Amino acid sequence: MAPIQDPSTETASSGGMESSRLEAFSDGVIAVIITIMVLELKAPEADHASELFARWHIFASYAVSFTFVAIYWVNHHHLLHLGRRVGAATLWLNINWLFWLSLYPFVTSYVSDTKGAALSVACYAGVAAATAFSYGLLARNLSRRNEHVEVLARIGRRRMLLNIAAIGMDLLAIPVAFVSVPAALVLVAVPALIYFMPAKAAET
Repeated sequence: MAPIQDPSTETASSGGMESSRLEAFSDGVIAVIITIMVLELKAPEADHASELFARWHIFASYAVSFTFVAIYWVNHHHLLHLGRRVGAATLWLNINWLFWLSLYPFVTSYVSDTKGAALSVACYAGVAAATAFSYGLLARNLSRRNEHVEVLARIGRRRMLLNIAAIGMDLLAIPVAFVSVPAALVLVAVPALIYFMPAKAAET
């Protein structure tokens, strides 16, 4: 049975619902994702520096994943700041994006536990590709729903090409991981540099 929709939440004149609740929910989920990742950092039982340095791969994988999640959070904030109107499809696309983003703690732990084994890096790249693809769908939906926002439309066209390139590099990193793990890690890291800062036009 379909849920009854409150007519006060979406009207023809408004063109959709406000994005404030969507942003608040997303912020909460992202906060939980980061919390789960940091809980995976176990302090060594011995008080020797060698024991601490031996866990460098755990801290490295956490730092990389934290950066990825933070970059998505910053871009998501600016995206919703410009695209204030959302619809039912937007909500589900946002949930889809959060699902893939929520897998980062798992693949981060997998990479650190296996010390960067090929399969774990390939899985990490797969999650990165799925997250980028789902975020691209969300951004495209918001651009179409808020076509009256010229700045958002301009950013959307430019970001679409960058998003395709990022997804391509993440997908390429999957088979490359079984040949060269360092090369695969570079392919996964480059998209993060692309999205490190939101588009300048978003700074309003």
